Amino acid sequence: MAELVQYTQNLLSAQSQPNDEQTLALLPSLHIDDLNPNLDFFQTVPETTGDCTLLLNELDTYSISYIDFGFNCSGLSTASLTYLDLFGTIVTEIGTTDMDFMQFAKEINMFTGGFSHTFSTYQKKMQPETLQPILWFQAKTLSVYLDDALTLIRQTLSQVSFHDRSRIRDIVQREFAWAEHSVQSEGYNLAAVRVFSHLSPSGKYNEQVTGATAYLVLKELAAHYDELEEQFLHILEELKTELLVQSRFLCSITAGKNDILRFKEQLPGFLKAFPQGNNGHVPPQFPKYPLKQAFCTPAEVTYNIQGCNLFPDPDAYNGQFEVLRTWLSRDYLWNTVRQVGGAYGCFIQFNQITGNLAFVSYRDPQIVKTFAAYNNTWEQVENIELAPPVLQQLIIGTYGSFDPHQGPAALGATARNEYLSGVTSSDKQRRIGEILSTEVADLQAFAPYLKNLSKKNALATIGNSAKIRENSSLYDDIIEL
Repeated sequence: MAELVQYTQNLLSAQSQPNDEQTLALLPSLHIDDLNPNLDFFQTVPETTGDCTLLLNELDTYSISYIDFGFNCSGLSTASLTYLDLFGTIVTEIGTTDMDFMQFAKEINMFTGGFSHTFSTYQKKMQPETLQPILWFQAKTLSVYLDDALTLIRQTLSQVSFHDRSRIRDIVQREFAWAEHSVQSEGYNLAAVRVFSHLSPSGKYNEQVTGATAYLVLKELAAHYDELEEQFLHILEELKTELLVQSRFLCSITAGKNDILRFKEQLPGFLKAFPQGNNGHVPPQFPKYPLKQAFCTPAEVTYNIQGCNLFPDPDAYNGQFEVLRTWLSRDYLWNTVRQVGGAYGCFIQFNQITGNLAFVSYRDPQIVKTFAAYNNTWEQVENIELAPPVLQQLIIGTYGSFDPHQGPAALGATARNEYLSGVTSSDKQRRIGEILSTEVADLQAFAPYLKNLSKKNALATIGNSAKIRENSSLYDDIIEL
């Protein structure tokens, strides 16, 4: 037994030591001089049709059109927002006044490669008034079916019908079953969204639409559907009337030149199918949540999230932080939370526009040790020492994430998101220059900012109830999911 203990201690010691230069030199590697410092970033071309913003991404898509129909959700009540994701699901499945859901499914499968929805928020740096929470309806279609697909989607969004009560009930029960399984097996997203809800208006919107708040509303609806059915159907009708209107509409298309021209010709007629709507949107009053919270599930492990506003002044962010982020993910968090702590993984979520950051552990058997590692980050950064070959590999790895290989659909989506967030190609080129010029002292300079993670933070844990309650002193509130 003593031999086994000694072996384990030796292993832990070895895991905490960095690789020496001789070992690293055995690996084939690139050199910074091999990297192109001047990249050609694709950008969307904005146009307007009436009051509608149209984002055009002309690319060789092999005769496939990727179309995103967006509706700005600003001003919707928090009660409506909690049902928004379910509303999107029902709209993409239920059919119209002229087609039941079975005929609708046949038409969708015939003329498109899929019809789905997502929710995203966009804000330009230092301009919170530019916040746009958008519900996207996304479709892709072959060039030969473009006209038919546009007609079908126009009918779907303008004539969606909520009269098939039995089908809607089935969708609600199915969505809750999937959500419940996700919470128990991959629940870190709920906890991460709750942490970010403390840090920005964008986070507050996401909490209502995709966070624990929305999950608990769905759980209540599924459990008491008979009593809540009339109220729920009324909310669906209200969302249709308030949201699916011209004044909230924007659109993005990624396609070849000829298909974009065809789409632009049809767009005015597409828009006429929707009422004009109102332009005035009053911001909703979001509820407040405890800063330190835990969510109990039947899972055997936990997911631990801690976040902060890392850069209260977003101009303090630069490309050199991306190199530090690479080191934190691949070295510090990998070694302390994964290898020593036993978590399956640990990663960072960061938004360069808001300056908000969170550390997320994945399938983690620890709680206290993980949060201690998070809180100790600034000291590790303050004292970081890296050999030149190690720093070079960090820079090369970071560079690769700024110039990933993307297909046309991903290129168009990236260009759309960057336009709505105010990120320009010159911004990205400047980041590349900052990444390539990074020195160890530049990384150490971020240590004072990382103190915010230990002193001005929000945290959440989701997972095993017994582990959470053993460490109840860490939390202001504990909820059973």
